[in-house]
Amino acid sequence: MYWLGIIIIILGLVGIQLYSRTYRKKITGPAEPIYIIQFRGIDSRPDILANANIAAHIKVIAENGDEYRVYSKLNDSSLKQLIRDEYNLRVSQVVVSSPAGIVFP
Repeated sequence: MYWLGIIIIILGLVGIQLYSRTYRKKITGPAEPIYIIQFRGIDSRPDILANANIAAHIKVIAENGDEYRVYSKLNDSSLKQLIRDEYNLRVSQVVVSSPAGIVFP
């Protein structure tokens, strides 16, 4: 009988955790990765929000200096290739990375 009580408590806690995750996901929506987009070796930073093809795939969180922080459903290599294609940049002129330690919503 003692073990049955422990099993019921554990199952209850697991159920609460699963319900909590499902409810939180409905409120916040699916998490999108955060990327840092940096430009190097160019005269001026391109305005990626002015480009409709790029703007359709990103949501800018912040911008400063030569970088943008964005949400995007595209992966880092696809996002980099899109930016390179739109602005005719070399591989070394655009860097797309994911910051370590970022907790996604």
